[in-house]
Formats: sequence, C-alpha cells, structure tokens
Amino acid sequence: MAAIFNNKYITDHFSCAINDRALQFGDGLFETIKVENGKAQLLNYHLDRLNEGAEALRFKLPNYLTEELLQSQIAELRFHNQMDTKATAKLLVWRKNNNQRAYASVDRDVNTLLMLKPSSATSVKKNVGYSKDVILHYWKLSRFKTLNALPYIIATQERDIRKLDELILLNVHGQVTECTSSNIFWMKDNVYYTPSLLTGCIAGIQRRHIFDVFKAKNIQYFEVEEGPEALSVAEGVFICNSNGLYPITNINKVTYYKSIESIKKLT
Repeated sequence: MAAIFNNKYITDHFSCAINDRALQFGDGLFETIKVENGKAQLLNYHLDRLNEGAEALRFKLPNYLTEELLQSQIAELRFHNQMDTKATAKLLVWRKNNNQRAYASVDRDVNTLLMLKPSSATSVKKNVGYSKDVILHYWKLSRFKTLNALPYIIATQERDIRKLDELILLNVHGQVTECTSSNIFWMKDNVYYTPSLLTGCIAGIQRRHIFDVFKAKNIQYFEVEEGPEALSVAEGVFICNSNGLYPITNINKVTYYKSIESIKKLT
C-alpha cells in the first residue's frame, strides 16, 4: 500500500530508528480525515487542530502541510491504492529523535506520515452503556488526538467484551465526556447539549462543525459538565466523529425516541 512519509512516496513499509519517539514515547499527534467524493472533508478544521496541538507539544510543523498539497496527495494515494471516492485518511506527526535524552528533547522538527484506508461503516447504536474500566480527566492535551490512545483501546476492548454497540466514558468527577471514538450530544426541549472540553473530551472536528450548524440555524446549545442523569432525561442522543453523525436509541435500558430526529434537524 502506498503512503507518504516526510513528503516522499513509500510502498508497504518504512524504517524508523530504535529510539524513534513515536515508538518509545508516543510523542506525537494524529488526525483522521473523512474523504468523500474524492475530497478530504473539513480539512481546514483538521489543520487548525493540528497546529494547536503542535504548539502545545512544542512542535514545528513542516511548510508542506498545507490544505492544497494534502488534498492533492490524498487524491494521488486514492489512485495508487485503487480506492473508492469514499475513504479515510490518517495524518500522523511525531517529534524527531535528534538531541534526545530519555524523555527530554530540544528537537522541534517532526516526521509526518499520510496514509489512506477504506472507510468503515457505522450504524445506529442500539445497545449502549457506561465504561467501567476507563476514567478520563482534563489536562493540557486532552483535547487533541495524541499517539497515546490507550484509554480508547481499553474502552473498545471493554465494549466488545460486553457485546455493546458503544460505551460512554466518564471522567474523575463522574461527568459524561465522550465515547470510544466519538463526541456525544443530546437534545431536550429542542436544546442541544454536549460535554465541555473541561470534562476531558477531545475537541472533535465534527463537533466543531456541528457548532457552526447550530449558529447558522440559530439552534440553542450548551457545552456542559453533567453526569449520566442528564442523559437519562434527554429526548434524543447521538454521537459524531469524522465519518458522520449516528443516533443512539438505548442507554442502560433507557430508550430515546427522538435521536434520529435530533440529527435530521442538523442536515
């Protein structure tokens, strides 16, 4: 499979040093980007978040990470990998390993890797619960997608072991944060709610786009710090990630009859 490593085309594999900082420490960020009709969606939002994350990690992103070049490279990868017009791009950036002393490094330059994979199908979430194994917390980097994804790996394993469609993650204060790979929204009396970034959730790209839709349609919404009791009295619940919006119809035996309707109001 063709990919692009440090702005150069590669096939099948590439080499990294033994002391590579992604391998050793997860010292990096990533973006998962929806490709539809052959074009990367909301790419400007992704680059905004990537730049904010790079500043937080004290990275210096290379000049070639532009919207125009990434669109062109994604189109070329689609061609070389013989993929449909619908796919998922993944962009990784991680600190180079020059001048490294254990955790410490004064290096601000980064490696980059752009790859493409078929998009995965997602459907209505009919059987949802709360995680028992994973507890999140807010800190400087919780809003970004870092290469340390262990909480979400463990949550996904728990979801599959419990044979659920999705899991909702709480934080150390018992507040709703997000799901295994999605932000969460709920609706009551035509008002929408979603966890604040202060709960420790990721600042999702689709989440930001939904905020723009709310503003354009003059729909009232709030970012909140609430526990599961807020969801128990909601009328509709849905989750969202870079691939789209998906309704939840049941959480811990509480049924939501307006979840699909709550999404339709945003389209």
